[in-house]
Amino acid sequence: MKQKALLGLLVVSLAVNAVVGWRALRRGCHGAARGPAQLAAEPPLFQRLTLDDAQRSAILAKRSDLMARRAETSTRLGELRGELATALAAGEAGRSRIDAVLAELERAQREYQRSVVEHLLGVREILTPAQRPAFEALLGERLRAGWMMQPEGSAPGDRGGGGR
Repeated sequence: MKQKALLGLLVVSLAVNAVVGWRALRRGCHGAARGPAQLAAEPPLFQRLTLDDAQRSAILAKRSDLMARRAETSTRLGELRGELATALAAGEAGRSRIDAVLAELERAQREYQRSVVEHLLGVREILTPAQRPAFEALLGERLRAGWMMQPEGSAPGDRGGGGR
């Protein structure tokens, strides 16, 4: 009887662990999931403020646009780093190409940073005047710490996972 009880407990424990593991993997693969347990996957602002449905939808739409821009920028920066490596391999003979690639890297990063600023200004406009101090505090914390406003805390093209 004891063996059956222990075996049953083991089976239940394994099943619970399998479900928890499956959900964690699924959440990792599919980004933000639904429900209160998933708040960490949402923008940090959602954890600080109570937003109405219209505000949440508008912010998520803006965030979706920004994340698409981020992905494009990340791809482009990766391509440019490859071009830079090729130009560097040529040594001094590649100097003009090095300068051109560096200029393109700077332009791509500047344009992305501007899109982040425009995104943040757009989010601020969605908020009520009473909600803005919490937004501004979050913004100040994250920017002063050198973090981007994404939950990952990383910039486009980062390979290391960011500064959280």
